[in-house]
Order: sequence, then structure tokens, then C-alpha cells
Amino acid sequence: MATRIVTGLILGVVMLGSIWWQYFSASLLLFIIGAFSCIEWHRYFCDSVHKKLFLYAAILIQLLIFASSNFYPCTISRTLIYFGCGISILLMMAYFYLIQSKRSVKILSGIVSGIMYIVLPVCVTMTYLNADFDRTRYVILSFIIINWSNDTMAYFGGRLFGKTPLAPAISPKKTLEGSLTGLVGGIIAIFILNQFFHLMSHNFALILTGTAIVVAGSLGDLYESSLKRMAGIKDSGSMLPGHGGFLDRFDSFFFVIPVGIILNELFN
Repeated sequence: MATRIVTGLILGVVMLGSIWWQYFSASLLLFIIGAFSCIEWHRYFCDSVHKKLFLYAAILIQLLIFASSNFYPCTISRTLIYFGCGISILLMMAYFYLIQSKRSVKILSGIVSGIMYIVLPVCVTMTYLNADFDRTRYVILSFIIINWSNDTMAYFGGRLFGKTPLAPAISPKKTLEGSLTGLVGGIIAIFILNQFFHLMSHNFALILTGTAIVVAGSLGDLYESSLKRMAGIKDSGSMLPGHGGFLDRFDSFFFVIPVGIILNELFN
């Protein structure tokens, strides 16, 4: 437990400091999270020879967005163009492997789902921060803090009140009571953060966004847990002592950020 707390504190300081400081540090952090998450994904969820295909394509797409956005403004449309080009190249490369394989559906799903799960959220977040860093950094920081509040409150709520399993086949330790406590924590967090960062002007928008972020974070956690069960592994890696791997720590992040960005733009 002590190791987990120390690692979590160090990781929290690095994340918040990098995103707060400047765009280069924020985008570099996102690239590192995306790259190491892809390394773990290709190790466990891609098939044999196709591991390298996924890894090279995934890191290349992220590197393209990272490099381009640090040299000149990178709009959402430009990101989609780069992302679409990267996906097209990936699929053309995959074709030569897939036509010779009887497991083409399994291989393709492993490659494409990894791209959509990890690479797209990372690239969109880089672009979103680049568009108006002085404003958007507070938005992304808020989403991260709300998600952490949900995780923390859900953990203690589950320990104190947990009786009803939420998804016993996927994550036996998660309880309905813990999730509801996490929801309360997330909504309280977004109201507090709104006092400092002026995220939204209406209470309804704050409640809806806070609820959506909490639900997205929980779904991200359950999604990665189901993948690990399918792969027969306990942790996705061991690079973060007490937490496991990057996917173990940032599973909810890949769900939370896109949902949060969409709702924030919708209500502003």
C-alpha cells in the first residue's frame, strides 16, 4: 500500500505539473503515456507478427501529432486528417498480413481497437490543449482531478459500505455502493473546481458532465479489466510500482478525456 501511495503521489505531481507548465511538457507527457500504453497493448492484445505492425503505426501517429503541434497550431481537422492517413496506411499494411491469415477478424480487432482506445484519445487531447492552452489546460486538469476523486471515493466507499457487486464477472471487488460514493465525489469535485476555473455556467451542465466523467472512468476501468481477464494476466505491466502498468493506471483516462472534452465544448 505504501508503495502504491508514493507512486501515486509522484505520478500526480508529474501529471499536474506537466499539464500546468507549458504545452510542450503537456504534449510530451501525453506522448509518453500513449507510447508506453501501446507497448503494453501490443504485448498482450495483438497477435504474434502483427504486434510490430500495431506498435510502429500507433507510435508513429502519436509522434506525428506531437511533433506537428509543437511547431505550429494543430486544429482538430488537421488531427483528423493525420489520424485518418495513419489509419489508412495501417490498414493497407495490415492487408498483406490479413489475406494470408485465418484469424483476420481477431487480428484486425486487436489492432484497430488499440488505435481507437489509446491513440485517438491521446491525439485529440494534444490537439485540444494546443488550440487554446491557457484555457484548455484547466479543463483537462479538472477532468483528471474529477476522475481521481471518483477513484478515491469509490475505493473508500466500497471498503466502508460495499455489499452489492457491480460487475462480478469482470471486477469482483467493485461494488455498486462504492461506485455511487465515487459519483458523489466526482460531482462535488466538479463544483469545487468550477469555482476556480469557471468550467461551466449552469449547475445542470456541471452535474451532467461530472456524472458522465465518473461513468466514463468506471467503464474504462471495467473495459481494461475485461481485457486482462481475456489475456489471462493480472497487470498490464510493472513500470509503475504498486499500480502495475500504464494501462492499469490510465485505463479510465482514455475514456474520460474524450467524453469530458465533448461535453465541455457543448456547454460553452
